[in-house]
Amino acid sequence: MFTNYTNKIIVALLFILPLVTGAQFGGNVSLRTTPEFPGSFTNVSVTLDALGVDLDRAKISWFLNEQISKTGIGEKNFVFKTGALGEASRLIVSVETLTGEKFNTAAMIIPAEANLVWEPVAYAPPFYKGKRLYTYESPIKVTAIPEIIENGRRLSSDELVFKWKENYKLIQSASGGGKDTITVRSSVPLKETVVSVEISTLDNAITAVGSISAEPGQPQILFYENNPLYGILWNRALTSPFAPAQKEISVLAIPYFFGVQSATDGKLQYDWTLNGAPVSSTGAKNILNLRQENEQTGIALLGLRVANTNGLFQFGDGSLSIELGKKTDTGFFGF
Repeated sequence: MFTNYTNKIIVALLFILPLVTGAQFGGNVSLRTTPEFPGSFTNVSVTLDALGVDLDRAKISWFLNEQISKTGIGEKNFVFKTGALGEASRLIVSVETLTGEKFNTAAMIIPAEANLVWEPVAYAPPFYKGKRLYTYESPIKVTAIPEIIENGRRLSSDELVFKWKENYKLIQSASGGGKDTITVRSSVPLKETVVSVEISTLDNAITAVGSISAEPGQPQILFYENNPLYGILWNRALTSPFAPAQKEISVLAIPYFFGVQSATDGKLQYDWTLNGAPVSSTGAKNILNLRQENEQTGIALLGLRVANTNGLFQFGDGSLSIELGKKTDTGFFGF
C-alpha cells in the first residue's frame, strides 16, 4: 500500500539555521536560543548561561541592535523577533555581579533557509501525470534550494558548501561546493529514509539546514487491455471481474514505481499464473495473450508477480479475475 508523502510535507520541508557568533570578556558566559534555528520574523527566546557565576543576583542588561531592551536583577531570559532573511540581529548582554565583576557576551543572528524538494526516480508510463511514489529500494533525488542572503545579495549554490547526510550518516562523496543535489536509495522496508543537508558560506559565517523524511511503499501492478482494433486502452485499467468482449484477450501489465527505466527493463522478472499454474508469455514479457478454447463459463484468475532482480524487497503482485462466457463491449469509449 502506498502513502503519498507529498500530502505530509507538501513538496518540501523547511528548516532554518541562524548565524550565531559569540565573544566573551572575562567570564564563561554563553547564549542559547529557542528555537535553536530561528527563521525570519520568528519569536526567539534567548537564555543566558554562565559557569561559576550567580546570575540570579547579578544585574543583567540586554542590548538589541545597540539599543537597550531589558535590564534588571537575574534577567537571564530575553525574547525578541528576528527580521527578514539576511537581516542581522545583534545581541549584547552585559553582566555585573554582586562582587563587581563584569562580563559581556555578544551574538549575531542572521536567518537563513534551506528548501528541500524531493522526487522518486521510478518508472511510470509516459502518460502518467501524478507524482511518482517512493518504493522499497528505489532511489530518490533530493535538491536543496538555499535562501542565504549576504550583504543584501542572495547567494547561488556555486557560492555555498553542501554537507549531505543520509539517515544521519555523512555522505562525503555527495558533499562539497555547489553540490545541491543528492540521489539516495531506500534500504530496509518499514524504515523511513531521512535526508538532511547543511549549507554554509565559504567562510562558514552563515549556515542553513534542511531535512526531509520519506517512508517507502510497495510497487504496484496495473493491467490494461491490448485491443487489436484500438491498441492499448490506457484510459482505464482492468479491474475484477473483467468480461472480455472476445474469446481472445491480450493483457498488458505495467509495473508502476519500480526503480527501472522501462516496463520491459532487463532487471524485471515477470512470473505469470493462470488459476495458480505458471504460464509463459510468447512475446513481450509484460504482455500475456489468452484464448478461451471452449464455451465453458466461470471465473479464471490471472496472477502476476514482478520482481526487480537487483533488489530483494522490490516486487509487486497483481491479479485479475476474468469472467468466461460473458461478453461485454470494451470499445475505446466503454460503450
